[in-house]
Amino acid sequence: MSEPRNIVVVTHYYPSHGGGVELVAFELARRLSATSGLRVVWFASDTDVAPQSPALDCEPVPAWNFLERRLGVPWPIWSPFRLRAMWRAIGASRGVHIHDTLYMGNVLAALMARIRRKPLVVTQHIGLVPYKSRVLRGIMAAANRLVALPVLRRATKVVFISHAVRAYFEAMGRMGTTHLVPNGVDTDLYRPPTSRERAAARASFGLRQGDIALVFVGRFVEKKGLALMERLARQMSNVQWLLAGDGPIDPDEWKLPNVRCFRGRRRETLRELLWAGNLLVLPSTGEGFPLVVQEAMATGLACIVSEETLEGYPAARGLVLSEPLGEGAFERWLVRLQAISERSVALPEPDVLADFAKKHWCWNRASAFYEKQFTSLADTGR
Repeated sequence: MSEPRNIVVVTHYYPSHGGGVELVAFELARRLSATSGLRVVWFASDTDVAPQSPALDCEPVPAWNFLERRLGVPWPIWSPFRLRAMWRAIGASRGVHIHDTLYMGNVLAALMARIRRKPLVVTQHIGLVPYKSRVLRGIMAAANRLVALPVLRRATKVVFISHAVRAYFEAMGRMGTTHLVPNGVDTDLYRPPTSRERAAARASFGLRQGDIALVFVGRFVEKKGLALMERLARQMSNVQWLLAGDGPIDPDEWKLPNVRCFRGRRRETLRELLWAGNLLVLPSTGEGFPLVVQEAMATGLACIVSEETLEGYPAARGLVLSEPLGEGAFERWLVRLQAISERSVALPEPDVLADFAKKHWCWNRASAFYEKQFTSLADTGR
């Protein structure tokens, strides 16, 4: 009997939801299909439009997403009526690839892979999200120990995208061999602008010469630091804040004339936003090393992130600015951003940032790693 040529990929959402995990999953899936000849069957919630790609067979699963709408917790609840299709697809596959371990569909896919003796590859993007709610923090910490850790221990291959996430799970207990594979960046798309391209990008956002534009890109959710940014934007009324994303928090409700929101920005339109900015601001927590930081650096845009986020990729220290969160965060971030807006702090040179990104983050290397894992897997599971 010939070896199956299908790979089942499972994520909580599709890329149109706007999250980095889903965008990474899409990039890896389409590249894997293009280079290996493997067919990708992708299951995710039907809350968002599935990508249209000849290399992918998308299987949207009916889901209820009220937890994200009400609490900002991205945990869709899947309808049981599509699970039979996922069971059949896994049975006919060469292996299963899940992105993160706590989502309902991902846990079910890991269980099905084990029952059907199919190899399971896990890419773990996040560790602990320190929600403001003590209850939510406790639930996630317990779930990581009781659900995520057992899935990681039993997986055929475990891949972490950052040092910080790897350290978090390895501190819980022993696991098998793990791999560290950073996300890649399309450096042909995300590149430094020419002077004319930068001027055109700034003009498209109505920025005048001398205006300082601080850019945020990400989901409009608690862990991205939206509450801190609202306070900073209110205090720094002389600075333009360009926020790209979507989610349960609506920055338009802040009613601030120096804050503008942009939804649906992808690829070229996202690059245009990065070209127009003076600095990417991302005071997020509970992440690895977000893809947007890598993309911003590839365009030559300087970044400031939380100290926790920078720990996700220590080699970037010295090129990426950082400040801690927690008590006193507003005062620290305000002083730092005001100094930058007044140009009393020198930012890294754009060419240096772009060269670093090109050297360290390559989609071809990342996808080649996954291709090797799946093309070498025997249909025996673990």
